[in-house]
This record gives sequence, C-alpha cells and structure tokens, in this order.
Amino acid sequence: MIHCEVLVIGQGLAGTILSWELLRQGFQVHIVDHHHGSTSSQLAAGLITPVTGKRFAHSWCFEDLLVTATEFYQQLETDLGSKLFFQQPHLRLLQTELERSVVEKKLRDPMFQRYLKICDEQLSDPWIAHPFGAVALEQCYRVDVPKMLQKSLADWQQRGIITESYLQESDIEVQQSKVVIPNLGITANRVVFAQGYLGHSGGLWQHIPFNCAKGETITVEIPGFTEHRLIHRRIWLLHQEKSLYRVGATYTWESLDCLPTETARGELLEYLSQMLTRPVTVVDQQAGVRPIIIDQRPVIGWHPEHPHLGIFNGFGSKGALQIPAFARELVGNIRNVAAITPEANVARFVR
Repeated sequence: MIHCEVLVIGQGLAGTILSWELLRQGFQVHIVDHHHGSTSSQLAAGLITPVTGKRFAHSWCFEDLLVTATEFYQQLETDLGSKLFFQQPHLRLLQTELERSVVEKKLRDPMFQRYLKICDEQLSDPWIAHPFGAVALEQCYRVDVPKMLQKSLADWQQRGIITESYLQESDIEVQQSKVVIPNLGITANRVVFAQGYLGHSGGLWQHIPFNCAKGETITVEIPGFTEHRLIHRRIWLLHQEKSLYRVGATYTWESLDCLPTETARGELLEYLSQMLTRPVTVVDQQAGVRPIIIDQRPVIGWHPEHPHLGIFNGFGSKGALQIPAFARELVGNIRNVAAITPEANVARFVR
C-alpha cells in the first residue's frame, strides 16, 4: 500500500509543476498519469509573452507571474541538470494599418514601452512578408515543455513516486479522513485533479464551465531559412532545430479529440504562405485540446462537498507563465498560509 500526503492526478504541465512545488515544500507526493502522448502539454510551445491577442493586451498579472515562473524554471534546471528555460526573441508582423495604429497608440503608455518596439528595419530576410512593418516584443521566454515532462517522469520513476494508470472518478473512494484508490493500492490525505481537458467530462467538477478548444500544429522543413526569432502573424513560426520549424496553432471548439485534420493543416499552410514566401515541406502534424474556462481564468481549490479533493486546471495557452505561481499558492493553501486568488478560485462557480 502506498500512502502519500497529496496524490496528483495528471502529469501534464500543471500536474508536473504542482508536484515539483509540493516536493520542494516537503510533502509526500505520488503522481498518477495515463501518459497519453497527444495531450496539449506534450504539444505546447511553452511561450511566455507580456502582451497577447489582436489588441496587444497586457497579459494578466504578467510581472508578478514572471518573477515566480523564472525562479521556478531556473531551480528546476538545477534539479534536473538540463536547460529548459530560454529567452525567446519575438517578432510580430503587423497585418493592417489599423493594427499598426493600435501599436502606435499603445506606445504612448510607458508600461507598453517596456515591451514593444517598432522595428521595421530588422527584417532582413526578403522572403518574410511585412508590408505594414513589425514589432519586437521584449521579455519573451520559452519553456521546453516536452523535455521538462520527460525529464520529470524519468526522475519520478527512479524515485518510485509515479504510477502509470488511467483513473476514473469511480475508482476513488472518499472517506472521512483520507482518499483511497483500491485498485492501485494508494491512500492519500488529499487528491488534486490536474487532468487538463479530461477534467471537463462532468462528475465531481460538472459545475465548472469549461470551454475547451482543440489546437493543431504542424512541423515544417524550410531549407535555407535561418530566422531563429519567433515570428508571429495570425499564427506563430518557431524554430526547432536545423531547418525544422513548428507552426501553430489553430482553435476550434468542435470535435474535441486529439486527431490531426486536413482542414487545420490547410489553414496553417495558408496563413504561413501569407507570412513567408519560401517553399515548405510538412513533416509532422500534432493535435491536442486546451483546458480553457469560460472566463479565461484558471480553476484552483477544493470541492465544496469533498474538501479532500482539489482541482488545478484551466490554464489554457498561458500555462507556462501562470502555473508556477498558482502551484505555490495552492501548496501554501494546503499549509494554511495562503489564500487562493479569488479570480482563480473554483469557489467562484459554486452557487
């Protein structure tokens, strides 16, 4: 029989970061994951940017979240002996005169002057289409999410603190002072569900208004192209190695599965052709489902009827930035030294 203080269900980006935070703060932790390869975490670009969206909106709580994220990833690099956290130069190609005017207006604000710089002259590659100019984004970073998950899994397998299994709610028995998973021989003081889009299937958390979105990316080969900055124009183009680049990502709220589609492939190639006039060859395609909540904020906290059961979910495409701080917050809440941010507390959906 395995006994732990906290059982984490899910070893995607959220579950992995939460588990590391628990371990660092001295908790006995066990992780259960079914290790399905097509999760949104396995496909995540791991991008951290200070502004986002068509209107160049300031990312929610960016400065505070970045401090905690940087500390977390740098410490994890030491723990795992592997480089995981990178500065990622980011160039956004403007699509219209209206978009350029939006940027020029933003640049009147000292806050945005820290993050945005019009840099039309920095595009030296004649095959990059930029008729309306470009903006460089400062303080952008990238987390190598697949490598982080793989290295963490190997570490925990060596320690014997992770079990490969697909858990359903019916497998879990909630008792007065503990939670029991009989078929795995595990007991825990608390269980935290960090299952990504699988958490939207109803049951215990059916009161949470998920708005999950399927996303697809392609990997392309671009011979002779040497641009290593992330290039963004409706979609992003991210260098991987040698002449390989990832292109992403689509959004659709139908057919929430992890199967690549010809429709998404065609959409990505069409957008890429508007950004880059070099020929490309598609070598791979990936699909996953993002766990998004209707109000665009994560869900963290404890079940209203079963206080031993918690949730840590809903980070969508902002996980690399947001998860470290909210993991620290949830662990502090377990230790009774921190409250959960109201905008992220699952209690906001309890009526």
